[in-house]
Amino acid sequence: MSKNYEGLFIMRGDLDDGRVDAAFEELKGLIAKHGGTVSKVDKWGRRKLAYPIQKLKEGVYFIVYFAILPTQLLDLERALKLYENLLRFLIIKMEEGALAGAGTK
Repeated sequence: MSKNYEGLFIMRGDLDDGRVDAAFEELKGLIAKHGGTVSKVDKWGRRKLAYPIQKLKEGVYFIVYFAILPTQLLDLERALKLYENLLRFLIIKMEEGALAGAGTK
C-alpha cells in the first residue's frame, strides 16, 4: 500500500527558468518511473542557499507531495542522488490524512 511523503527538492540555481521547469518535469518523471504519483507541487522559486553547494550560492526550491510504495522509496532516493540538476533533497513520511483538504495543483 502506498504511503504519502513530502519532499523538499533544491534544483541548481545556475539553470535558466526554462531549464528548471524541464529538469523538474524530469524529476517528476523519476517519481512516476518508480511507481509514485504526485498529488501537489509548491514552487518556492529561487532562494539564497545557507552555504555554497558545488560553488553555487542560489537554488530553486520545490515542495512535492507524493504517494509511493515504501519498498520503491529507496530506489527512488538512489536515482535522485544521481540526478545532476538536483543539489539536495529531503523526503519525509507524512501522517495519515495530513494532506486532506489541502487541495491539489
